Amino acid sequence: MKNLFFILTHIIFIPFISNSQSLVSDQLVTEQLIKMPSRTDVLDSDFDGSPYLDDSFQLGTIFIGDHPGVTCPMRYDIYQDVMEVKYKGRLMQIIPSELIRFISINKDRLVPKKYPMGSGMIQGLLFELDTGKINLYKKRNLEFEPWRAARAQESGPKKARFKDMLDSYFIEFPNQKIVLIEKAKDITLLFHDHRKEIDEYLVKNKLKMKDEKLIEFIRFYNTLQ
Repeated sequence: MKNLFFILTHIIFIPFISNSQSLVSDQLVTEQLIKMPSRTDVLDSDFDGSPYLDDSFQLGTIFIGDHPGVTCPMRYDIYQDVMEVKYKGRLMQIIPSELIRFISINKDRLVPKKYPMGSGMIQGLLFELDTGKINLYKKRNLEFEPWRAARAQESGPKKARFKDMLDSYFIEFPNQKIVLIEKAKDITLLFHDHRKEIDEYLVKNKLKMKDEKLIEFIRFYNTLQ
């Protein structure tokens, strides 16, 4: 409610403020950022692999509400599900709040969503793969394996590393309910309409837990009337 009041107050006074667009954008962006916490031992230690989608900062754009995007250097930390940004000379991180419409970086679009994970719900950033009646999202997953001492018959200790894990895929229905696709073969259980057309599609097309195959299926479903 505080954020909404803040936005409405500034929108009402836009006509009376010179250079108002940059003022509104700056204030809104600042509200969506928090100072990066101190680095943990995990990130300070010697390890193989990387927690980032890309180690280097790339120019990306944050879109908040209906306001024009604000561009700044950023990089996505897959392991901690955090978008780090350099804003006004400070290293900050973006809060994945509902005020943010999406974040565009390189060819990727990340959207803040509340999605099921384990026994609860998590608010975080998901990669948008396709949109329509049904939306398709992906979550990149990494596992951190800590350093361990050498075991019998091993030449030395095992170095800590970030290990790629299987991606998680989610479907968002028109009622905004987001569901995890656990297995490709179970995807038909998530749909209660067009079962005949879906069954015929799956007979002709083998569905796999891969971006291109799931995108093809969602695009097919979105054409059904």
